[in-house]
Amino acid sequence: MYCTQRPPLLAGPALTSSFSPTYHQIFNVEDENGYPNTFNIVDDAVHASFFYTPREEVDPLVTHYMMEVVNMQYLLVDSRIPNLIFETVSAHLFSRKAVKLLAAVYQDRIRRPDDAALVTSQQERYKELRTSLGRRWYTADDAMAALHVVSSFLFDGGPGLWSEWLNVACSYADSVLFDPGYHGPADALMHCDKRMSFVIKTAMWFDVLASVTTQKSPHFIDIFRQIFRPGHSGIDDPSVPPHPQLSMMSVMGCENHVVWAMAETSNLAAWKQDQLNKGCLSVPDLVAKAGDIDASLAMQRCPEPMTDDIDLGRHLSRQLTAEVFRSSTRVYLRSVVSGDHPSVHEIIEGVEETISCLDRVPIRAHEHNVANSVVRSTVYSIFVCGCLTDNHSHRSFLIARLNQKDKNVGNVSSVGKLMERVWRERDENPKGNPVRWREILKESNMLLV
Repeated sequence: MYCTQRPPLLAGPALTSSFSPTYHQIFNVEDENGYPNTFNIVDDAVHASFFYTPREEVDPLVTHYMMEVVNMQYLLVDSRIPNLIFETVSAHLFSRKAVKLLAAVYQDRIRRPDDAALVTSQQERYKELRTSLGRRWYTADDAMAALHVVSSFLFDGGPGLWSEWLNVACSYADSVLFDPGYHGPADALMHCDKRMSFVIKTAMWFDVLASVTTQKSPHFIDIFRQIFRPGHSGIDDPSVPPHPQLSMMSVMGCENHVVWAMAETSNLAAWKQDQLNKGCLSVPDLVAKAGDIDASLAMQRCPEPMTDDIDLGRHLSRQLTAEVFRSSTRVYLRSVVSGDHPSVHEIIEGVEETISCLDRVPIRAHEHNVANSVVRSTVYSIFVCGCLTDNHSHRSFLIARLNQKDKNVGNVSSVGKLMERVWRERDENPKGNPVRWREILKESNMLLV
């Protein structure tokens, strides 16, 4: 699985910037031995990265990934994460093939937005990667590579067999979180290295959002209860920021208690459906279970502190994203309790609160990077709230946000089309019926990341 020869690489990770990744200017010059030195200009500062790789060994897809795609893949992460990814790509063949697939899918979808690259132009490259599945154990590098393949599905529009790749990352995370050498999952996350922490928390985040689509309890539900449940063993004290290694803000801009609330809401939805199937649903039990979750979402949390490895624009994006996640998760929860009826006043209030949060996101040209980061990070929120409103003004606002610049990056366009499908069906049926957004989402197998 590991490469024994020096891989064909050119440039190191794209440095974080308040501007779009496409603002970067790249200049290649040769040293006295004929090897390229790559100079990357970001925000008028010059950074030199020296990689002594013969020009004939340069891999354009890896270079394209590190210079542009990685910043689109992980919009809100700390600046050190691209460096960790680059180290893995440099030494790990599986990871290198995975980022080449992702870069190729991105290029193909920019050229042909309506064609699914993974089943057409990149089918053979994807099939080659699939041969790596099916082993009994995986390393951190394997798990990171698997997450790159999940991102390939997202960049290809969203649907597909992303779950089998997410299972690889979850399997690796389990091996660390339940390692007897640690004193439980929280201790494991706090003391594992930053690469392992990033891989595990990203797998946990994808798992939470996957549960909205699959309508099953999240794989990590017990882990979330141990680490993120408010007040549990004092780990998640709302008066102080969490330990950086435990913070989900540094991965996807979502506060720990909201991650827990999202997971519990999916678990509650699965429990409710099971009880309905058995004909034994207790509405008081349902309301009581939901009450604890809703109370958590109403709590005021300590803001995330600024750190040296995050710029002001990314910090702002995280704070805005966190509020959108919090308010939209209340909509998700209320739809589980009251059913998928947009006329329920608690759902109306939740949708309006989410729209108010999104309306605070700056959309002026020079702040485009913040707006793009928040919108692309919160497609789950926009989809859930969009499906659960009959207000045409709210619908227009939400679809307009999805259709802003860079809508063809990731799964934004596909999520917008799926939301419009829900609206068409909703408008053609009596308003007394529940919205079939869950069924349509599950049928589509769309991952709302």
